[in-house]
Formats: sequence, structure tokens, C-alpha cells
Amino acid sequence: MITKIRSNLDEKNSKQLAMLDKHDDDVTRTASEITQCIADLTKLLNSFDVSLFLAYTSRNVEFRRLPTRLTVSLPRFKPHMINKEQIYHQFGSLTILSTETEEQGRTINFPGSVYSSSDKPLIDVPQIIGEINTDYRDSNILRSVSCLNDKKTWTCGDDNIMKLYNLQGILLKSVQTQSGNEPTDIAVTRSGDLVYTDYWDRTVNMVKDTEIQTVIKLFGWKPDCVYSTSSGDLLVVMDNDSYTETKVVRYSGFTEVQSIQ
Repeated sequence: MITKIRSNLDEKNSKQLAMLDKHDDDVTRTASEITQCIADLTKLLNSFDVSLFLAYTSRNVEFRRLPTRLTVSLPRFKPHMINKEQIYHQFGSLTILSTETEEQGRTINFPGSVYSSSDKPLIDVPQIIGEINTDYRDSNILRSVSCLNDKKTWTCGDDNIMKLYNLQGILLKSVQTQSGNEPTDIAVTRSGDLVYTDYWDRTVNMVKDTEIQTVIKLFGWKPDCVYSTSSGDLLVVMDNDSYTETKVVRYSGFTEVQSIQ
């Protein structure tokens, strides 16, 4: 469909260009003829040859007729209403999933049976696949974690320091918040940068190497939790100043694109 529309547009462009070229040639030819007539008249005025005067024929009437005025309008796309139901039928449909259960030599069909993740049995005892020992204690409780990759994890607690640990519990890096306040929450973006919210400073900040940049500044709202989506967007939970309203705002490129309140 797009190829056909593009082909029609190219065809119309070619025709209009041909008309413009012809019109330009006509104007150029007429201008050249007028220039030649002026030169001939100048020569005639400076000459004493009577035969030139007798042979002269004025072309004023011809030149008074201006070239045809050409008006070119740019193509405009006129969209039509899309019949979604018709498109759905053109794509076709899937048959209902059925499950056959064999019991005592008989076959029973259960049409419409669909697997649900809720049918998956839960394990009785959670399996611990790894444990990271940190220096967070009762006076500085661990509040939030966010994985940088399979081997490193960012953490934050009740102080103003965010810490990066490896799986062996070795502290690899420490970053202090820009304002000196404790971070409310942390997240790691798809590009691997650390993002944290500063509730009392009303900011969302990004840590690149050792530099901290404020990427979102709020007015009338305070940022709480933050989450980085797989598409690279940020979801920020925030409260208003009177603590009567809460909303979730989605940011794309640090620009607000959606708000759920």
C-alpha cells in the first residue's frame, strides 16, 4: 500500500516538474526575444538606413501577452477512516486451543483451555541462589537495591551514600547524593546509569561515572519510587505537597509523556 502511494506521488511529481520546466523555457525564450528586440531598436535609432525603418514591425502586441500563469499546489494526504474490524477479519483468526486428556481409554476434549501462569505451582521454600553481605546495619537499614548486571548491584540505605557491591560483598564504588539528602529510591537505566530520587530536593538525578546531573525537577510534587523500563523510560511515583494525591508519571528522554493519578 505504501509503495503504491509513493509510486503515485512520484508520478505526479514528474508531471509537475515537466510542466514547470516547460513554463520556465517559455519565460526564458520570451525574455531572450525581448532583449533581442531592444537591441534591434537601439541599432535602428542609431542608423540612417531608411530601409530598416520600413522593414521594422513592432512586436509590442505579442509581448503584452504574458506567459500562462502556472499555479502549483503541493500534494496533500487525505486520510480515510480505518475499519479496524475489517482489517481484523482480513488477518484471519486462530482456532480455539483444545486439550485432550486420556483417562481409562476414553478421550475427553476441553475446548478453550488456556495455560495460565497462575496454574504454575509455587515452590514451598524459596531457593536462595546468591547472598551479598553488606555493611548496612540497624543504624543504617538497607532500603533499596537495583542490579547493574549479573555481577554488580547498587544499594542505598538511610544515609546519603549509594554503594555498588559485587557478588562477593566487596564495595566497588560509593556515590554521595548531590544535595546531601538520603536517596528515596534508586534504579539502573538500560544504558547502565544510576538514577535516584531526592524526595526533599524534588529532583530525579542521574549518576554518570562520578558526575551527578539533575534530569527532572518537580514543582508542587515530591518524587518517591523510581523504575527504569525495558524501553528506557522512567516511571516515577510522586506525592503532592499536601500528601493528598499520588500519581505515576512516565518520562521518555526525561520528558513527561504519561501521567496516571
